Amino acid sequence: MTDHPTIPASLRGRGRELYETLTDALEFTPAEHATLVEACRTATLLDDLQETMDGAPFTVLGSQRQPVANPLLAELRSHRLALVRLLAALGLPDLEEDDGGGPVYRSVTSVRAQRAAKARWSGHTKRTDLRREGGR
Repeated sequence: MTDHPTIPASLRGRGRELYETLTDALEFTPAEHATLVEACRTATLLDDLQETMDGAPFTVLGSQRQPVANPLLAELRSHRLALVRLLAALGLPDLEEDDGGGPVYRSVTSVRAQRAAKARWSGHTKRTDLRREGGR
């Protein structure tokens, strides 16, 4: 593929792995790259939050000394949703197998163009179908 920007220094763990995997396999427009970086930062933050939560109790004392859910649980949930949305916004292609057994990657732009073409032509009837129905 083409040269890709330097890996942001703040990425670690799964965020760095995600960035390296995707930039090695796909080409991104500048806007898509910005979304990818945010997704990878979110993955890094999720790793940090999960590491903190791994040693923490599920309940803590609230303002009235009552047991409440640990606020980290809500943060984990909201960041997981954010990661899903960021990755969905990228419209990443599914991997396809080539004849040699290895994965084939297509650019995100190519995948979007294919989806647009399918949507554009999905309501059209094929000429052979019209002939069977007696039309022209």
